[in-house]
Amino acid sequence: MAGRVVTWAIALLLAVGITLNGSAPAWAGPFELGIRAVEHQDYGAAVQAFTTAIAQDDHASAAYGNRCLIQLWGSQLTQRSPTARQQFDLTPTRLKPI
Repeated sequence: MAGRVVTWAIALLLAVGITLNGSAPAWAGPFELGIRAVEHQDYGAAVQAFTTAIAQDDHASAAYGNRCLIQLWGSQLTQRSPTARQQFDLTPTRLKPI
């Protein structure tokens, strides 16, 4: 029983630390790192992380989708109006695992 309590306490502390810190833990996989990069609007790092996730089969299907969205938006952002960039910046957290 005491072992379970300690395990739950450690898990809770990790969850709170991750939430408060706002960054992915050191043990996070490339897919999670990609999501965090998008949340911090670091789209180049997100594409790299999703590419690594695909290679490592870490949520590969969702990683393909998220990478595709970023690349599509990226090409539109350089060729389209500032409105497209603004819309993407306001909704980066829409990229989530499918």
